Amino acid sequence: MVILLIFTAVVVCYGNTLTAGFIWDDQFLIGRNPIIRAPLLSFYIFKQDIVNSSGTFTIYYRPLQMLSYAIDYRVWGMNPFGFHLTNVLLHFLNAVCAFFLTKKLTKRGPIALLAAVFFAIHPAHAGAVSYVSGRADLLLFLAAFLSILCFVLFRERKSPVYLAGSTVFFAAALLSKEIAMIIPVLILLTDVMLSRDPREDNLWCHIPNFFLVACYAALHHCVFGSRYGVLMDYPSFSRNIVSCLRMMKEFFGLGIIPLGSYMRRSANGAENILPFYIATGAAIIILARYLKDSRKQIAYSLMFFTTALLPLFFVMRYFQVFAEHWMYMASYGLFFFEALVLIGLYRQSGKFGRVLAVSLIITGVCAFSACTIHQNRYWREDCSLSDRILEYSENDRAALHYKAVSTFQKGQEQQALDIAARYAGSNRHDPMPWYTKGRLEFAAGNVKTALSDFQTAVGIDPSYANGYLGMAFVAFAQKNTEKGIDHLKEALRINPSHREALMLLAATYLSTEDYQKAAETAKDAKKVNPYGYNVLLNLGTAYTRLGKTQEGACQYLEAVRLYPEKTVAYYNLAYLFHESEMNTEALDYLEKALKNDPNFSPAIELLHKIRGQGIEARG
Repeated sequence: MVILLIFTAVVVCYGNTLTAGFIWDDQFLIGRNPIIRAPLLSFYIFKQDIVNSSGTFTIYYRPLQMLSYAIDYRVWGMNPFGFHLTNVLLHFLNAVCAFFLTKKLTKRGPIALLAAVFFAIHPAHAGAVSYVSGRADLLLFLAAFLSILCFVLFRERKSPVYLAGSTVFFAAALLSKEIAMIIPVLILLTDVMLSRDPREDNLWCHIPNFFLVACYAALHHCVFGSRYGVLMDYPSFSRNIVSCLRMMKEFFGLGIIPLGSYMRRSANGAENILPFYIATGAAIIILARYLKDSRKQIAYSLMFFTTALLPLFFVMRYFQVFAEHWMYMASYGLFFFEALVLIGLYRQSGKFGRVLAVSLIITGVCAFSACTIHQNRYWREDCSLSDRILEYSENDRAALHYKAVSTFQKGQEQQALDIAARYAGSNRHDPMPWYTKGRLEFAAGNVKTALSDFQTAVGIDPSYANGYLGMAFVAFAQKNTEKGIDHLKEALRINPSHREALMLLAATYLSTEDYQKAAETAKDAKKVNPYGYNVLLNLGTAYTRLGKTQEGACQYLEAVRLYPEKTVAYYNLAYLFHESEMNTEALDYLEKALKNDPNFSPAIELLHKIRGQGIEARG
């Protein structure tokens, strides 16, 4: 009955997300990310960061997140419904795990149920559940709590199988999100919480997890360490502490009274921090004195909340904002605390206190549910989420970026360019806004303005490879192929694994009929991005033009297998078969191409030509 109740609560609050689309980072992590199409047994997913950039753009090594997307893709294709459904189911499982852990910690079903229900319905979790890209937090929570539960069972039953299970789930958490490194501390905290006399416990069982943390940290540093200096470059240690205190204040307030939820909050400013912590500390002391039977659990819940957020200290200065979904795992401690207080008030108060506690519980459940259902409407498309964030933070970088791009895609070019200008104007010393503005100006046909924006980006940061990529676009538009190639080579000198620069350079060599260089560049691109659609097409075309028809056909067949919804690879195969006088096979692929795009004129022309010879497709 408890599991059914939790499931009902999750469906009621998050059922309206199932019809939402892909938004914001979903386009990079799913829509245009070839990782999810890689063969699962190739383990390629475990060799890349989340955006398939060969470790050059991010430090996010989250293969389980990408593996879950790859499985969703194989079941649902590119239908967002399936991806959202997986998020909702993972959130349900996490709420169930929260129930069982709380039951183990308190031996009280009502507290466990209330904590799990609060966790299931709280609007602060919309960023993790309603946003497909937030799945890393869902997977992290699931693996972390299974690890903690296994450790609790190990302490109860003394079976090494549960200890091994705890370590395995912890390893899975590390492959879900980097902040999982704090989990051994949470397990130790839980162990102390459940121990009657911690001095009598043997701490050797914690060694495997801490050893795993050390190995993971060393491996992560080997792969991504070159960019740690940028990520952790905070000149003021005290300023970082203030940012973290502000983040915890915001999260604590959001967990109690979830008004004004808008995903991304500023980490700058120290206003009202000291009064908040003084008032909150006094209130917690009063509650602990009143709820004598729950003091240990109250201390544990607040320490869990604080400890789970500690890893964010190292990135606050870099991001300058904090996303609400960052509190997903830490929020369990907060909801555990709320359940302890409300159930404690009910048990230890008189009639008035019981009425008050029940009223607060009912009000909280109804208010949280209503806020979550309302909040989910902002996660349906790029513009709605961007507008929501811009209501509270008018110059938010991500919101301006995605609003400009999505507005342009809707055909509202001038409005999009105005937003892009605002984006660049509020971030004058960052090359990325100028590059984004330049790409939109270029797409709108404003070539000179685009060139100026790209040059501004390079002037701000001469090592910004995208700036040279943008200047290459302009050079090609101005029919200056040699200059465009030079810009692309400069981009690749800065970043030899730049996927877009490699693909564009290969395509340029094809257009200039330098097929040998085209093949060499396309092969370099395939080393970086072996499952990219355009990479496979460019390499297939280069091989074909060099007379290596069989090798070219293999690349096209790979493109067809990985991207059955796209058209050009089918047409290219049909053309090869036609050239080899295998017109029956050519017709088969032409009909598949036209099934994807009935208006693809090259396929229509070739189809009429072959049928004019009296050949019909098989079947």
